[in-house]
Amino acid sequence: MFKVVNKRNLSNEIGWIDIVIDRSSVLGNPFELLDEADRDKVCNAYVVFAWHAIWLGKEFDLFDYAKKNGLVISKKFKDDREKARNLINQMIEGVQKGNKYRLICWCFPKRCHGMELVKMLNYILENS
Repeated sequence: MFKVVNKRNLSNEIGWIDIVIDRSSVLGNPFELLDEADRDKVCNAYVVFAWHAIWLGKEFDLFDYAKKNGLVISKKFKDDREKARNLINQMIEGVQKGNKYRLICWCFPKRCHGMELVKMLNYILENS
């Protein structure tokens, strides 16, 4: 089981494993939200990046994608796709063993990449 929680409102929940997914994390969204009007664009871009670059391990030029789509890459983002893929695999294996994960970011409950990450993780889990 996965859920997204906001770091600002974080409370202790027994039985959950916390995973930070902000830009300081390998699961962070590399695309910066410069204007609230771009929230969907930034989250949708994360979906493309996460599926292709992280999960499928396909060649993906992050800077080229950002340039073509009018996006900015955050200087805080840590681009370690192998480490991100390993963390995803660990979480999938953990859930299969009964673990529950809280994905901690700053945006929730507004639409955020964490929501998209949960959809991806659940899809992987259901199809593995």
